[in-house]
Amino acid sequence: MQSILFVCTANQCRSPIAAALFKNLLLQKGFSSDEWIVESAGTWTKSGLRALPACRKIAALFDVDLSSHRTKSITDVSLMSYDLIIVMEKGHYEALSLEFAGIHGKLYLLSTLAGIRGKNIPDPVTASYEVAVEVMREMAEYIRLAFGPICLLALKTSM
Repeated sequence: MQSILFVCTANQCRSPIAAALFKNLLLQKGFSSDEWIVESAGTWTKSGLRALPACRKIAALFDVDLSSHRTKSITDVSLMSYDLIIVMEKGHYEALSLEFAGIHGKLYLLSTLAGIRGKNIPDPVTASYEVAVEVMREMAEYIRLAFGPICLLALKTSM
């Protein structure tokens, strides 16, 4: 079984939407949901918070329902149990690399996996609604572009 953790800052918008989009692609491509664990967490959050209303509204535009989502702090998950840890920003990559040395070979920036070298996916929470939607469109495209590389890396890492 392959396992992927998507990570952002607060785990209220980017990473839960990314995880849901990736799960949707898995099902569209004929993978069984029993074959994959796809979850999300935040580097700077408290576990158990709801997704922000604006993020739930944006997620719905991408056929993602965040109504039952509850945040999960990176400190409340076992990072070593995941085959891949995919982050949204270079700052997340650097912080996790320093704090959790054992995960370096599992840690990737989403944009890099999508073939766009080193581009951050900015936190849309403080942006206007229109900008936030555009950021999520870009992230959805990165998930689509990175789908093959993510699957190959997860399969390789889990062996």
